[in-house]
Amino acid sequence: MQVLVALSAHSVYATYRDLLRSEAETAAGVDERLLAAQSVLHVSSHFILVLVWAEAPKLRACNAHVHEFMERHGHMVTDFRLRAVTRALPWATVVFSFAVAPTMVGVWCMVILKSETRYKHILSHLFQIVFVTNSFCSFVVCCMILHDLASCLAGKLTRELSSGRMTASRLEEFRLAWLSLRHLVGDLGAMPVTGLAMLGYLLVMITLSGYQTVVSYANDYAILFASSLTLLTLCQSSLIILCDGAHGLADVMTSRFYEPLEARSWRGLSNGLLAEHQQFLHTISCSPAEVSLAGAVLIRRSTYLSIMAAITTYLIVLFQLRLSDEDLPGGKANATDSPLLLASH
Repeated sequence: MQVLVALSAHSVYATYRDLLRSEAETAAGVDERLLAAQSVLHVSSHFILVLVWAEAPKLRACNAHVHEFMERHGHMVTDFRLRAVTRALPWATVVFSFAVAPTMVGVWCMVILKSETRYKHILSHLFQIVFVTNSFCSFVVCCMILHDLASCLAGKLTRELSSGRMTASRLEEFRLAWLSLRHLVGDLGAMPVTGLAMLGYLLVMITLSGYQTVVSYANDYAILFASSLTLLTLCQSSLIILCDGAHGLADVMTSRFYEPLEARSWRGLSNGLLAEHQQFLHTISCSPAEVSLAGAVLIRRSTYLSIMAAITTYLIVLFQLRLSDEDLPGGKANATDSPLLLASH
């Protein structure tokens, strides 16, 4: 996970490497080994992007699973309707990708990032932001759709259990529909490199923008403070929404099905219905629906706390390094010497 985090932000390392080389030409004391390390990371980030695109064919298999679910169990969710926010989010993503993102990148590179390399990385910045935004929105939309499907199916199960008209064959239909939904939930992690790269990008940007926000505020650099704070807020909000969406989906797939089954009295049930009832409970308990990225990261609300703990550690190290630089003879750091401008993204 740490390696993928380091490799995910492609143009961060590209910009950082070029700016360090530019600084090395005008100032002494730049470690050439650091430049070599940045070059290695830059080349490696290209390899990660190749892996991300290589995962794209997996979308075809996921699409086939959706059609299979609707063919087999579509009659059980006939009252399913998409929420307004679910329908609006894809259009908002298009507007962001073709209007908001180019404007943000243009302002950042031309106004805030004042260096000779700002023109070289506009397309790289734009590609990275659009890629992460589309990955994030696609993930959230899928979570919303599956959450609504699961809620619709769970509501129908609860009503039929309460009516007392449930039969063994009907309960088996619900169990098979739940298994199909669980398969679709697993498909959310079918592209683990893409998911890990997305999380890594958010981790890197929260760390750097958080550091830059504090440094800019301390040095009364108003424009950089405002832009860094905005970026920090966007990345934090995205991470919270991502973790909360996956957690809510896993929760509705577990509690909304398990609780009505557990509350159902076993008395008076036929042997077939009782056996199917117990099997359904056993399936939910032993095979919970969870969003996992290749088993490396289980996306839940607790994942946000784990990521923030790692970010806090990184920020402490960055501030310690900054204080060490200020203690050196002739060393005076300012807001424009920070890693976010050097590794601007």
